[in-house]
Amino acid sequence: MNTLIYPSDYVDHILMGNAWELIQAIPDESIDLIFTDPIYENIADYEWLAETGARVLKQGKSLLALGGNMHKPLYYEAMGKYLTYFWEGAVLYNGANSFINSMALQVSWKPIYWYVKGKREMKWCKDALSETCMPKTYGRWQQSDTPAVWYMRQLCQAGDIVLDPFSGYGTYP
Repeated sequence: MNTLIYPSDYVDHILMGNAWELIQAIPDESIDLIFTDPIYENIADYEWLAETGARVLKQGKSLLALGGNMHKPLYYEAMGKYLTYFWEGAVLYNGANSFINSMALQVSWKPIYWYVKGKREMKWCKDALSETCMPKTYGRWQQSDTPAVWYMRQLCQAGDIVLDPFSGYGTYP
């Protein structure tokens, strides 16, 4: 297992590797925000994420996870075992949208599942963001960094540590 020394090993660094292994070295209650985008069909990832958040998040801090609409009850059940549900935000997409052909449905928004550890630290924050669809230059699952940047600016201050264990293409700052 990797051993990290907090906080100098985190500041201005991106740790690359298997998140399930790297997370084990993160000290308890050392993270100020988790903002991430797991694979929507992998409900076990959402449960693991919430369990991890319960350990590494500081009291009152938030975990925000993008997700799909089809599996909402499963996300709520999996994440609610470890953290407190706070709110469901949304990213509203202008321009090109996703299509679910099997359901004859054009999707123009994406939920953000918001959970907290303990009682939420009170900071004003908007719950819906409007986003212009960006080209997917790295792959079909690439996300814009707009939601991540927005929530980091609203919920963090300089020196806070943000965790994204599902960084994928690395488009989030």
